[in-house]
Amino acid sequence: QVYVPIYLWVNNLFGTSQFFKLRFSYLLTTRLQIPIELCIFHLCMLAFLERNKNSIGELQHYWLKFICSWMGFSTSLLPHEVEKFQLIGTKPVFDSNRLQADQIWVELSKKSSSKEREAKIEEELLNALQAPNDPDRVTNGQTRPNGERVVTIGSDYIRLPTKDDGSVLLPTRVGRYRLKRGLVSEAEDGSLGCSVEVWVEVVGETIARPPEGWDDLGVGGADVQGRWAWDKEKKSSIEEGVAQRTTFFEKGQGTIQKFFVATKIALLLFLSWTAATATSSLLLITPLAVGRSVFALLRLPDNFTHDPFCFALGSAVVFPLLRRVMVSFKSDENTMTGRLLTWVGSFHPPPLQKFTVLATAGVLWFALIPILAGFSYDTMFVWADDRFTGEHFILDPSEILFSWGFGTVALNGFSLFCMVGVMTRRFWGALLFEDQVAGQEAPQNPSSWQGPHGFMARFWSVWKAAICDFEWDKVDRTTLLDDCALPIFWASLVSALVPLFVCFVAGDRLAEYIAPSRAARFAQGLSQLLFVARAWKEQIWTWFDAAHKTARDERYLIGQLLMNYGE
Repeated sequence: QVYVPIYLWVNNLFGTSQFFKLRFSYLLTTRLQIPIELCIFHLCMLAFLERNKNSIGELQHYWLKFICSWMGFSTSLLPHEVEKFQLIGTKPVFDSNRLQADQIWVELSKKSSSKEREAKIEEELLNALQAPNDPDRVTNGQTRPNGERVVTIGSDYIRLPTKDDGSVLLPTRVGRYRLKRGLVSEAEDGSLGCSVEVWVEVVGETIARPPEGWDDLGVGGADVQGRWAWDKEKKSSIEEGVAQRTTFFEKGQGTIQKFFVATKIALLLFLSWTAATATSSLLLITPLAVGRSVFALLRLPDNFTHDPFCFALGSAVVFPLLRRVMVSFKSDENTMTGRLLTWVGSFHPPPLQKFTVLATAGVLWFALIPILAGFSYDTMFVWADDRFTGEHFILDPSEILFSWGFGTVALNGFSLFCMVGVMTRRFWGALLFEDQVAGQEAPQNPSSWQGPHGFMARFWSVWKAAICDFEWDKVDRTTLLDDCALPIFWASLVSALVPLFVCFVAGDRLAEYIAPSRAARFAQGLSQLLFVARAWKEQIWTWFDAAHKTARDERYLIGQLLMNYGE
């Protein structure tokens, strides 16, 4: 399902593209590293599928809803609710002599299966029905305790008399039809006689997928979880209330009509296979492309590129974003077009002061800071030693573009780590001891970079309010510039200017003692450490104080209790 399409696409569409040629770089021997990677890959893939099986099922469900509604197969393939019932006609119970039940009721009761009874109704009974006085008569019906939808809750059968003083049992539910006792005026004197009303299901909305945890057998069976029953399990109330599905081929269709329906079925299968193949291929190719892009931005040699690691790195980026997108679509019932039109219609221009603050923060965050951060990375790890001399210190547009790309990835990755709170105890406690911190709210520390209430989280909350909801009143200079963008900009600017200063100002004086490249990198690393120490000075001081107290207690309080007699 995957190999054949990929083979055809690569050979016919991409030709001799080098992208689909896998790259490997082994740190260990191949006999040792390949089995380890295969074991890790299989375990991670099984865990991924187990964790996201419900999301995968929802994606398949959305596809079936779309393709079936487009091709007219929705009521044939997908389960629907029974919205209401419509009366289509009545039929007297007795024959013209009023001595026994009409022969059509007797024959209907003798049918052994529901399909045979439904076919009997559609072939003979519908033509013999008397039209109702109100052709639009409908009822919402009732729901039995087991979930079955009926016109009225009562007996499952209607007992009718026969000629030999016996009786026959007529089921009240026959496929998509419901039978109910009724009265009809049929005698010349106006006396009322018994009749049977025939109702038909009116299909409602498509039934949603089962909720999370529907396959947990420890909770209970299908009747508890709301899923489809397996084998001889008791059906759930949802399955009992499903409307009768229509058939693809109806009686009376000609050869041309049947051929047209068969062609649509074949087209449905082909499109579904194509969609599944394209989706699975993209889910394999996209993480690999993202991981390789990160390696390209790092300017690592090709012999350092290892595709299994690239795939793992890209998966850590792609799949969380994909999950957020699916959750966003699931939470909003509007279509993409409707949401876009609503968003465009709610736009109103911002005040000049708010626009200036937002534009300044945007230029800093999306242009200047990434370029400076990328340039700092280049001078620290990429440049050769001769680039630090004035003769070779030249930047071309491709280098600036690569610097901007790396800086963008690094900056937004740093912001994500800050919002998640990677540098906090709570993050690692939740990762290693999930049960102990479940349900606990994160502490609010507005003067910190870490956590959902830190500088970075508030920075992005302002951007979300401004771009998504056009809430210009939430644009705040302190949150966007003073607390977040400007400190990072000054740190990036100093880190980028330090090697320039060393090369062009102090390079000649330092050349007698140390190479300019080493001096520039040492100064650049020192400046970055100073900014990190300044940003996390509270955490560093807390750690130093704890280490000092531990060392002091270890030195002076071995097996003793310190007593303060001065108090």
